[in-house]
Amino acid sequence: MKNKLLIISLSLSLFFLNGCKKILSKKNIQHGIATFAIKYETTKEQNPIVILLPNKMNTYFQNNKTATIVEGFFGTFKMIMLSRPDINRKYTIIRVLDKKYIYETDLKGKPFASGEMQDMKITFLDTNLTYKGFRCKVAAVHCPSIQPDTFWVYYTKDISIRYANVNTPYYKIPGVLLKFKLKLLGIVMDINLDKIKNDKFDSSILEVPKQGYKYVDFMQLQQILKSLQ
Repeated sequence: MKNKLLIISLSLSLFFLNGCKKILSKKNIQHGIATFAIKYETTKEQNPIVILLPNKMNTYFQNNKTATIVEGFFGTFKMIMLSRPDINRKYTIIRVLDKKYIYETDLKGKPFASGEMQDMKITFLDTNLTYKGFRCKVAAVHCPSIQPDTFWVYYTKDISIRYANVNTPYYKIPGVLLKFKLKLLGIVMDINLDKIKNDKFDSSILEVPKQGYKYVDFMQLQQILKSLQ
């Protein structure tokens, strides 16, 4: 793994020595909507379900509250990863057809996707770059369940969200993720920021649904996710 990290560091250094355009960084964005593009490294031959999955996801954020929403299967599936540091809670909210589930825990509880990215190791690199107009740091991530098993993650502190990653396997990274990978439902996704708008949105997006949902524990959530594969 040390050799892989060395190669990554050298590659990044060469990239910046060759030059890249300097973009004026945005700072201290406190609310808005971030849109991410999703590319699937798992092919439709490996898993036919890929052709039904969305090519984007949205994260709504305000006052350190965040809701990341992914919808797919022609509207029959919806997942919301909701973080509420103001009440020390986080939620994974899932709708599959007419079935609705909520997994609730405190901010230190197991992230919903941690079961598919076990033994992940993060190495913080002394590298700075500008990505999509944001000043970023770089981390090298080693994850045996994803191939290639070592890849880069970009994150920024220019967006003011505390506890930005508590609902993801990247909870140790101190900044908002702009480029990263995620494995869910046995499918590997390469996720990259497309744009961020300072638009207002309906604040109810950041609230927990009050009716029609069944609360489940972590093991039940994993079984639900496994049943969708």
